[in-house]
Amino acid sequence: MTRFLPLLSPLLCWLVAAIAPAVVCRAEAEAEGARALYELADIGSSARELARELATRAETYPGTLSAAARARLRAAVRAVANEQRARDIAREAFAASYDARAARAVEAWYRSEPGERILAMEVKAATTDWERDMPRFVDSLNGIVTPLERVKVLERLQRATAAAQDSVAMQVGIARILTTASQALLDPSQRASESEIEASLAAMQEESLHKMRMQLSIVFLFVYRDATTDNLARYAEFAETGPASWLFSANRQAMQALAERLEAELVTRLAGSHLEVAQ
Repeated sequence: MTRFLPLLSPLLCWLVAAIAPAVVCRAEAEAEGARALYELADIGSSARELARELATRAETYPGTLSAAARARLRAAVRAVANEQRARDIAREAFAASYDARAARAVEAWYRSEPGERILAMEVKAATTDWERDMPRFVDSLNGIVTPLERVKVLERLQRATAAAQDSVAMQVGIARILTTASQALLDPSQRASESEIEASLAAMQEESLHKMRMQLSIVFLFVYRDATTDNLARYAEFAETGPASWLFSANRQAMQALAERLEAELVTRLAGSHLEVAQ
């Protein structure tokens, strides 16, 4: 076999030279496709929300931390949880699970007439003043009965998107980041064990899920208040397809990667801090 190597070598070189540019072009096209879909579907809003909520929760983080330790935690969170940086980290993670075929179907939905309308409502909701607008909306519902068909479509949409599970996962993820990072600010004798932390987070997740489903029933009414029931039904139908499942899964993986990255960076930044805040 080895006597054929001198003949094979030029052939292999030719094949590499011929194929490599195509592989590079394909990789570049997929990277560009991932970036475009990330922006089109406004996936970065989830990353922005995680960073924003993490910073907010850090400002009022409870527990046994001293004032100095809480100040150190807040400063560390501000340093690593920049909203634009969070979007960039999530975009990289999203690109890692990019599926070109599924992405084409997702893009076709978002560029359709109902898709564009629905997406515009979600983008608007991501930047709304919830504390101001939600109470007004709830008050406006007094005496109004939402048609059963619309209620069922919204319930179907909530199940298809796993919105409650994802919302709770984000809240639990933020709690995990802060709990894990704050351990570095405590004396070793005061730190919780990994099993204690996991048990606490599991209890939080179980307790929050039912409440979140109830809350999202109102949230969905608010977010999609201007959508026709027919368009919502078409959205629910899309959300139950394989390409939509890929999109939701890729988004979850991106958020998980972002949470893990922020947690690791906070732990690294705060390592040994218990000695400093104790002084």
